[in-house]
Amino acid sequence: MKHVPLSLSVLCAAVLAAILAAPAAAQSVWELTPYRIQLLVAFAPAPEFTPRLQTDSLAGLVDRIDALIGAPWDVTVTPATAGLGRAMTAGLEAITLESLPKESFDFDKVLLLAVSPSSGGHRLEVRDFDVPTRLFSAAVSRPVRQLGKLRDVALDTIFDAFAPLARIQRVKKKYRIAVMLAMAADPKLTPELQQGLSAYLAEQVKPLAEEDRDVTVTAAPPELRRALSSTTEAVSVESFPQRSLDYDEVIALYVFPAGDGYQVATLSLNPLAKTLTVADPVPVPQLGKLNELASGALSEAIGGIRRARKTWVTLRLRAGALPLRDKGLKLLEHGAPFAPVIRYNDREGNLRRDQEGNVVLPKRIDWTFCTVQQFAAGQLVCRLHTGLRSPLSSRRRGRVQQFALAVVPPQRPSVLVLQSRSDAGQLLAGYGVYTRLPDSKTTSLLGRSDRRGRLTVPPTGREHPLRMLTVRNGGELLAQLPIVPGMEPELTARIANDDRRLEAEGFVTGLQEEMVDLVTRREVLFILTRARIKDGKFDEASELIEELRRLPTAHDFSLMLKARQKKVRSDDDGVQAKIDVLFRDTLQLLGKHLDPNAIEEVWQELRTARGDTRS
Repeated sequence: MKHVPLSLSVLCAAVLAAILAAPAAAQSVWELTPYRIQLLVAFAPAPEFTPRLQTDSLAGLVDRIDALIGAPWDVTVTPATAGLGRAMTAGLEAITLESLPKESFDFDKVLLLAVSPSSGGHRLEVRDFDVPTRLFSAAVSRPVRQLGKLRDVALDTIFDAFAPLARIQRVKKKYRIAVMLAMAADPKLTPELQQGLSAYLAEQVKPLAEEDRDVTVTAAPPELRRALSSTTEAVSVESFPQRSLDYDEVIALYVFPAGDGYQVATLSLNPLAKTLTVADPVPVPQLGKLNELASGALSEAIGGIRRARKTWVTLRLRAGALPLRDKGLKLLEHGAPFAPVIRYNDREGNLRRDQEGNVVLPKRIDWTFCTVQQFAAGQLVCRLHTGLRSPLSSRRRGRVQQFALAVVPPQRPSVLVLQSRSDAGQLLAGYGVYTRLPDSKTTSLLGRSDRRGRLTVPPTGREHPLRMLTVRNGGELLAQLPIVPGMEPELTARIANDDRRLEAEGFVTGLQEEMVDLVTRREVLFILTRARIKDGKFDEASELIEELRRLPTAHDFSLMLKARQKKVRSDDDGVQAKIDVLFRDTLQLLGKHLDPNAIEEVWQELRTARGDTRS
């Protein structure tokens, strides 16, 4: 059954509307190209699944897709062969590349849909297969209580299972700052003056875009303007709009009358940390100097920001500039994760083959995801979360394509395996694994790796599928690993074997505690000795000095440190460097707090007080 969702004239009108609705420079054929989707359908052999029910359900389903989606999807319905149908109704998670018919690879997407009886009714399952990346997404399953509702259940399941595809357009590290400008109600602070100041500030911050900051200047929303108009001290974190969370920093710049002139106040909000910094107001003796002085105040506020650099990725969404017919339908939500995928092509644009003639399949980039922050004109602005140093290239490389495939959250766990990066056969037991949301600093202990270096990471809900895992050993941060549990049954993280460093840290900590006790005893004896000298009790002072000389010295501690340092060695260069720093810093502490000259100084004080030169 072939379904053509739009006539040529309607499709052309939709394309024209999309072009007019967004800047031409932001679009390309990719954003205006519909998905060619094969809907591969299988019904389990059951008497209630009559040919009439199957035909009517599928026809109604295609009509509903057309009514809700329209131009972005071009759907072809294909009944599965008997063998494939049996495999599909047994469970879509078992379907592999080899299971699919050859003609499926002529499409952009294959949506596998299987309906089968289950306890209490029927079960409908849908799974997305993306042809360019050769990747299956997780299957989405729903119960069908009544066969009369089959079409509606199928529609909802298809939308949940669909994984949009995007091309990675740009990778850039930016710190995003919003400047919200407001002026007090004053006859001389006119709208024209505010517009002029806004344009001037926007021009002044343009050079920052060439660095690692992206600054936008907008008018403050009414709720923030009202809070500023009372007094800057009354402004709180809650005074700022909800959209402040889209930025790394928000600066409210407020112009208000004061005495015979005016003042400019800047208030800097860190939305993630929920901290507000208020700078001293800058006097403006005359409005002719407003632009210059306000720009200076803004520059100081921006310069005072401690930046935590984020990497931003621009994605071009397939069919993203084609409007959906149902304006209320959302196939992507804010924060939705995409998994970057690398594809290697030959000269004809087909998948490359290796020296043995085998096809080189596209590959997901390990420990790397992009989360959607903004969407406009077929492009997504995403934040990059990665456990790798430089997972994405900012330059295009010939026949290498960088895609990003939306993640359909699986409802199953993954097993995390911690392995030494310097010795693949060494599994890391007892390491703490903590979890948090991508934009949160609040962590909770997930558990510790067992004797085989393994820990089960439970599934998460569809609302927050991405988790950031932090691996620690003792107090040492070893890795930060983004993960969507269930995407892979088992994930191996090769990290530093920190056991030797922890052993060194334990020894050094114990030694430092002994040193603190020794320093305390020495200080007490110094005080008592000087008190005896002052009182003329020279013999008692001499005995106390002898006691000081019998105490362990910096040299004794140094010998112990150097002996242990020779034994505590790691075959991981990074770990060994940390061990060396631990011992070096402790040696420096010894020289600082266990100065051997201090005993000789008090001995000289005793000799001077006695008025003799006896040793």
